[in-house]
Amino acid sequence: MRNVFSALKLYTKKIMEAHLYFLFFRWYVSRIGRLDAEQTLLSKNDRDQFTQKDGAFLIRPSESSPGEFSLSVKYVMLDYSLLYHEAA
Repeated sequence: MRNVFSALKLYTKKIMEAHLYFLFFRWYVSRIGRLDAEQTLLSKNDRDQFTQKDGAFLIRPSESSPGEFSLSVKYVMLDYSLLYHEAA
């Protein structure tokens, strides 16, 4: 049981380190859900033109997999889940 808690503690630490690292970048949004991310990337200006170009993206915490991240990309709106894998 101790190994499980040690592994969980290490995993939690790695996720927190990733969040802190990502905070320095404009493409990381820590408090946004999938629908809000889509609305942000697909928003239009007064002339009905998209405000973000194809290829615009943001990374956000995953709603369906806590502790993981999701990548939202504007290109007819794609949404990907990012999985954390520790290097061997």
